Amino acid sequence: MSTKLSQAIVFVSVGVALIVISSLLSSAGHTDISAILLNLGLVSVAVILVEYLWGTSGGNPIERQISTLSSEVTRLSETVDIVDSSKRVGLDDIYDCQANFGTQAEWEDVIRNAEDRVDIMGRTLFGWTRSTEFCQLIKRKVLNDGVEFRWLIMSENNKYLPLLTEEDINIGSILGEKLKEVKRRIKKAYDELPENKKHLIQVREFEDVPLYCAITRVDELFYVSPYLYSASSDGSPMLKVRGARSPWGQRYIKEFETIWENSTDVFSPVRTET
Repeated sequence: MSTKLSQAIVFVSVGVALIVISSLLSSAGHTDISAILLNLGLVSVAVILVEYLWGTSGGNPIERQISTLSSEVTRLSETVDIVDSSKRVGLDDIYDCQANFGTQAEWEDVIRNAEDRVDIMGRTLFGWTRSTEFCQLIKRKVLNDGVEFRWLIMSENNKYLPLLTEEDINIGSILGEKLKEVKRRIKKAYDELPENKKHLIQVREFEDVPLYCAITRVDELFYVSPYLYSASSDGSPMLKVRGARSPWGQRYIKEFETIWENSTDVFSPVRTET
């Protein structure tokens, strides 16, 4: 017999006994004591009846509310921990995939808001140069705002290029053609700049690095997409990091600068004092 059932039998037995004694005392004229014992007996029986009703209807509502509240507090506490950790490292937002960040126009707005620098690293960066408006935007940012652009792309001679795949399809040759077109379009924008502004567009290519992620830095903002073997670039998750001095900001700056220093100029700008 369970402990809970034993306790219920005891309460009912005591309650019934008190009611019987109350009745006897009432017959003997002891009305005050009889009333007290009757109330105690009824309370004892009522407790068991209420407990039974709560059990058949899903349990004590107060206990359920307390349990629900406890779960919510735990969940909120975990959420607060995640938010605090995100803030500490500089994580500002996350996207399930890069394609869901926005349209080409929205990416252009990111560049349009640049005040000082734009560093872009990727396999080809072909997506940036598909729009002729984007190349015009680069020139306007250089000429009007003095924004410095650094492009870091794979070399057509990169030893890892022929090995690259997306969704089980080899994309090495496709990327090779895109790289040629990207360099042609950036060079066109570069050639149209006055000599004293050409140094603000720099392009380098790397031959000995497989590249594990794409990084777009616009002043204090970083957009980072890891390259996945099983997904296209657009299908890869993307992180938005805020703060060049944040822990993650520092990591991505170091990643970019390390590869930049080990890369070759596509065209060497001639610096001219303004």
